Amino acid sequence: MSDSLFVRYLSHVRDALRRIVPDLPDEVAARVELTPARDPAHGDMATNAA
Repeated sequence: MSDSLFVRYLSHVRDALRRIVPDLPDEVAARVELTPARDPAHGDMATNAA
């Protein structure tokens, strides 16, 4: 997958987090990652947002 796809989806994840937690500090949002899933059986992407 292209890096730009990951950047686009990371933006979606961070936007969703900000809607759920409106006062989410920028430094916390900046630590959210979106990476290829280690196990392809688990999908294409994984995030550390929980």
